[in-house]
Amino acid sequence: MQAQRHRRSGRQQRLRWSCSLTLLLAPASQAAVFAPGTEPDPATGDVPAAIDRPASEPLRVPGFQWTVAPWRRMGTLSLDGRWMKMEDGRVSRQALAFGDIEWASYLWQPWFLQMRFGLGLMAERDTETGGEGLGDSSSASTNGTLTGRVSLALFPASRFPFEFRADVGDNRVNGDALGDTLRTQRVTLSQSYRPETGVGSLHLQIDHSKLSSPDSVDVLTNVQANADHRFGDHSVEIGTHHSINTRSDTADSTELSSIVARHSLHRGPDAQLDNIFTWNDQRLRGEGLRPYDFGSEVRQFTSVVNWRPREGEPLYHEHMPLQWVGSLRWIESRALGDADVGTSARALSGTLGANLDLTPSWRLAGSLSASQVDGGTRAPVANTSSGAASLSWSPVGLPLGSWRYAPAASLTLAVTQGGDQPQRRLTGLQGTHSLSRDWALTERQQIALTLSQSAAVLQETLSPEPSRALAHSLGLFWQSAGDGSSQRYANLSISDSRTRAVVNSSFQMVNLQLNQRAQSSRDTSWSINLTLQATRNESTEVDAFTGLRRPQGTGWQQFYSGGGSLEQQRLFGVPRLRHTLQLNLNSQQIERRALGDIDAPRERISSSLESRVDYMIGRLEMRLLARLARVDDSSVATVVARLLRRF
Repeated sequence: MQAQRHRRSGRQQRLRWSCSLTLLLAPASQAAVFAPGTEPDPATGDVPAAIDRPASEPLRVPGFQWTVAPWRRMGTLSLDGRWMKMEDGRVSRQALAFGDIEWASYLWQPWFLQMRFGLGLMAERDTETGGEGLGDSSSASTNGTLTGRVSLALFPASRFPFEFRADVGDNRVNGDALGDTLRTQRVTLSQSYRPETGVGSLHLQIDHSKLSSPDSVDVLTNVQANADHRFGDHSVEIGTHHSINTRSDTADSTELSSIVARHSLHRGPDAQLDNIFTWNDQRLRGEGLRPYDFGSEVRQFTSVVNWRPREGEPLYHEHMPLQWVGSLRWIESRALGDADVGTSARALSGTLGANLDLTPSWRLAGSLSASQVDGGTRAPVANTSSGAASLSWSPVGLPLGSWRYAPAASLTLAVTQGGDQPQRRLTGLQGTHSLSRDWALTERQQIALTLSQSAAVLQETLSPEPSRALAHSLGLFWQSAGDGSSQRYANLSISDSRTRAVVNSSFQMVNLQLNQRAQSSRDTSWSINLTLQATRNESTEVDAFTGLRRPQGTGWQQFYSGGGSLEQQRLFGVPRLRHTLQLNLNSQQIERRALGDIDAPRERISSSLESRVDYMIGRLEMRLLARLARVDDSSVATVVARLLRRF
């Protein structure tokens, strides 16, 4: 009897395990495990009936819920008083009240859809007096405006994030007003993709920006797309950009388009092939007193191959490494517009060169090239071929006491034959030497000095006499590093080149760079960065160093850029009372909306000096700001007082 009971118990246990495995492997069992819903109350209780899902519901997957997380709210309320004086004598006094509130949440899960919304209301009282030819006249106005923003991020942490941003702002709200009131509108769409396996990415971004002032409207639309992929030894990159910028005050418009495609093949460090295709199209239009419409289109393909024979390959030599370089280039340009419709030019050129290191100090180089230029209807087809060979000597620097001496010399022979033009032969001899030395003033401070001199003689068959050139340069470098709280750097370079030929010429350049960061105390730090450059070029003859003709300049050309800042965390020893003094200088406007830079300012700000005092007590912030700026060649002085409360 006992043996029979043991056999029945074993059969029942095996039956329970078989049923359990069957339930786990069944598809319905898996659906039951992951399906949302209420679990049975007791282990043996009844399972609630399944809820009928309406067919009209657009999205329904197991576990998904159309649920928005509790909204997080934040906002600010500020009161501003402003005084502004223009160069033409106008004085503006503004009283401004601004309040905004922002909500942030997410749908279902933070990784699925993140949402952010903002809304602001501004009321302003503006009184303006004076101005050229206006005497003591004054005007007053009261206005209000709305600001808002929205941001949606779908799958922000995935391989294919999508983002949508829209913003409507006002430069009076954030204190950036430098003269005219400026309303900003911007919409951005961004989509990226990265495959699960492999190396590559896709990115698309569309930006639309509109800057509106009482006198003008500046609109810029940008479209950018980039893709790259790598497979084996190959890599492919493609990028495209298109921008349209229009301004109502000048009735000008600029349209820029470009495509860049690159293919690279790397067969180890000694063999590489690069193929690059570029297409650039620009169009400028104006509808003012003198309407104009012109532009250009340039297409170019370049292929460059580098090969250095390795051991076991032809032309390999253990003690005399050889490097081959070949290139093929095709370019076509076309003029667009009313005056020169269809005017185009084409050029095709190929080059094959080699470098042979005879010894560590001697190198032999040679090249052959051929080109064809078709000027279209303006010039006949011109075929040109040339060959060049050079021998250069560049030994390892020699120590001369505390100095280091480095000489170098080269001899160049070149022949150029072009169509009906007479053969042009060039013979050039160039030599240079330099002296350099370092001085360690202290453990953290050193000075470096470099002096160099170069001389060259170039004989050209088209020139009645040889060109002789002599150049000198001086470089002075100073660096100091404190105990971790300060860094200083200064660099001064001066160069002078003079050529004696049929017409004497000269070229000079002076460049000065200063950079310093210092922590003068626990609560005070300051920094300075400055670049000054001046050049002068008076040359129309062949440069003896390069064999090229330089365009003639007019006098000295100056350029400067830089700035400085002083930050005090505890002004007069008062906690949370901060002072910031900031200076910015720039003689050239590099960022321009007409060139497709959507973050560039509408005005040209050549100089700005700002002093700002901030004080925080909990969520209460106070600010006093004074600024003197040079905007579009006119001076603007501004004083702003702000009281802001965060909640």
